Amino acid sequence: DGATSWRRLGGGLPATLHIDNWGLASSPLLVSFSNPTVVYVNLRFDGVFKSVDGGESWRQLRGGRAEFVHCLAISRWAPETLYAATDRGLFRSTDSGVSWRKCLSGEIRAVTVDPSRPSRVYASSWYKGFFRSDDEGATWRRVADNPQSAPVDHHQSRTLYAGSEWHDYLIRSDDGGRSWRRLYTDP
Repeated sequence: DGATSWRRLGGGLPATLHIDNWGLASSPLLVSFSNPTVVYVNLRFDGVFKSVDGGESWRQLRGGRAEFVHCLAISRWAPETLYAATDRGLFRSTDSGVSWRKCLSGEIRAVTVDPSRPSRVYASSWYKGFFRSDDEGATWRRVADNPQSAPVDHHQSRTLYAGSEWHDYLIRSDDGGRSWRRLYTDP
């Protein structure tokens, strides 16, 4: 009906959501590329939850431990592969969140899976820089200093944007992170 009517979903989600300093209880919902009834939500303080029935019911993905997750990403090419950016590192699951393995150490704030290259993943850390993996997170190399976010242009996957809250700038790469140019610097 064009979103004119709504109904509450969510059996299995916490009754009360914890709100962070920015007024956020979750990061955006992730919908599986291969099955639109499979949905993930990161409730930051309460963990990651998964629904297999379009949001009617949810179950928490523990993966061995509860964790404050800054960002969650799903692979377009392998929908059972998820990445979770946490204060203790970047974790990867290849079984839809049942188990997790650390693939990058440090306080990771953002993660993005390249929409055109199945093995390329980008991650950013406040303290270590901006990283790229070309083998699904097995190895990493730093491609920039200090950016805190890493969105990929979904129309041109070699184009990346990154910014830094502390250094007040926005940068862009048109070659997959090999070189960068400043788009904005706060005076």
